[in-house]
Amino acid sequence: MHETTTVGIILTAGKATRFKVSDRNKTASLLRGKPLVQYGDHLMHYTPDLMQKIIAKHQAMQATVTLVAARFDQPDALACGRIITNEEGAVQAIIEQKDASPEERQVTLLNAGFYCSEYEFLTQAIHQLEPSVTTGEYYVTDIIGMAVATQKTVACYEVPLAAVGSGVNTTEQLAAIENISID
Repeated sequence: MHETTTVGIILTAGKATRFKVSDRNKTASLLRGKPLVQYGDHLMHYTPDLMQKIIAKHQAMQATVTLVAARFDQPDALACGRIITNEEGAVQAIIEQKDASPEERQVTLLNAGFYCSEYEFLTQAIHQLEPSVTTGEYYVTDIIGMAVATQKTVACYEVPLAAVGSGVNTTEQLAAIENISID
């Protein structure tokens, strides 16, 4: 079994995204094995038990990338990326809400902002990220489409919406969660 290391990675618009993830000194050595990636602007409610289940699914599926998803019947209320699947239910991509077509915005399977990935794939994919045409941001979600395009296994672990937590995209959302404490 490979060692799993949790590393905080700050994802911001611009080149800093690439630098923070692909730092070849300290960060890269910490990411060996099965890195867990989560958004820095997202208050997670994942328990250690749930994280172990996500890792176990990743290993059982022999996945290159495993993403966490939740369903919500009012997807625009959360401003989450939409998980696009094919007819068989296999994950094909994550489309950020800002970039989604009206049809894609109706998808109720939402990206929860947490991933388990193979180290080599993650480091290579991060170097290939391109900025969004709409926002100019680099989206780590694009690694899912890269995995699919290269016929890598992408697994999806669905959790209850309550396990996902709260994303922060505006100063109002930040103010709303500043006083929340998780025991």
